[in-house]
Amino acid sequence: MKHFDFCREMTRQRVKIVTKTQLAKALGVSEATIYRMIKRHQLPTPLRTPQGYTRGWLRATLDDWFQNITNSKGA
Repeated sequence: MKHFDFCREMTRQRVKIVTKTQLAKALGVSEATIYRMIKRHQLPTPLRTPQGYTRGWLRATLDDWFQNITNSKGA
């Protein structure tokens, strides 16, 4: 009998992680500003390594965040 791997099935779509460097470049700010934005809760919580280092953000999380700030500015 073959086992069903739920986690593998749920992540079958490519998961895109945006790094701190990529996000800084996309926003036109420095990496230090990214850290300040995280500290001020101006960005979504990033994914972290077990050691606590910032790894990046799921692309879908950033897309949702951007959509929310765009909608709130337009309202």
